[in-house]
Amino acid sequence: IAYYHKADSLEIQENPLKTKRIIYQNLGDLYRETKDFESALFYYEKTKVITDSTNDNFQNLTIKVANTETELSEKQKEILIEQQKAKDNKNISYGLGSALGLGSIIAFLLFRSTKRKQRIAEQEKEIEIQKTEKILKEQELNTIDAMIAGQEKERQRLASDLHDSVGATLSAAKMQFDHLKKNKGHLKNEDELFSSTGQLLEQAYKEVRAMAHVKNSGVIAKNGLLPAVQKLAKNASVTKNLSIEVQDFGLEERLEGAMEIAIFRMIQELVTNIIKHAEASEAHISITQHEQSINIMVEDNGKGFDALHKPQQEGMGLGSIEKRIEHIEGTLEVDSSRGKGTSVSIDIPL
Repeated sequence: IAYYHKADSLEIQENPLKTKRIIYQNLGDLYRETKDFESALFYYEKTKVITDSTNDNFQNLTIKVANTETELSEKQKEILIEQQKAKDNKNISYGLGSALGLGSIIAFLLFRSTKRKQRIAEQEKEIEIQKTEKILKEQELNTIDAMIAGQEKERQRLASDLHDSVGATLSAAKMQFDHLKKNKGHLKNEDELFSSTGQLLEQAYKEVRAMAHVKNSGVIAKNGLLPAVQKLAKNASVTKNLSIEVQDFGLEERLEGAMEIAIFRMIQELVTNIIKHAEASEAHISITQHEQSINIMVEDNGKGFDALHKPQQEGMGLGSIEKRIEHIEGTLEVDSSRGKGTSVSIDIPL
């Protein structure tokens, strides 16, 4: 059905009515087979209109040919009569008159043929103009739809990047700030923590600025996936409350740019969830590249949750990760129970 609709939208050069009739007949049959009788009736009626129009044109043409043949026959009889009279009367002038009559008939037929060709040419020109107007209108609508879709996609991308990138950095900064606030005056490395918190805020500022200049890939574009994940783990492990370890297996070559960014955003979201909700002291990130897939495992020793009833946290959470994985045809498994931490496994085909 989709291909017949596409064929219907194309410009047809030869036998347009016959081709349209075949397209509408087949569309009607297909819609009838899919039980869409309303659409089937619609295209059967369009087929009938074209068929009736073709039959009317054929009948009119047949009548015109018959009339022309009758006229020719009558004129030929007159010529024969005149010729017979010419023979009987041996009147040269009468013969010349008959010849003049024959010339008039030929001129009349030529005139009618020329007029008919002009009408056909005008009709075809009008049809072409209508087709052109229809195509231009469809192109205009398609352009508007594409512009709206692009704007919506850009808004969604910006919202996701703000949440994943800046959100994770600010979450780490907030965790450090809360640690400083609770233990003010009792920390030996207080200056170091203040400096680290300032660096995280500076990084968040740079990430926002990079987004404003359409540079959202950051360290991934420069150094690759693994260095970006290691830096993420280092920033989140500045305080003694949380330690994140990163391991890789078989990740010897860089992945395609869009794939690296997608994987980094998922790991970033999982680390953000650990910082915000898990109350964990240790976390482990492993990235394993196989021949035809890549596996990401993120584990923590936090408070966990009931995996059968996922918590409805504010923000994007696991729902955002599930959408990303679904988009790249991957799989997600969550293993967690209260008081026993959480393990998230992601498999992505390459």
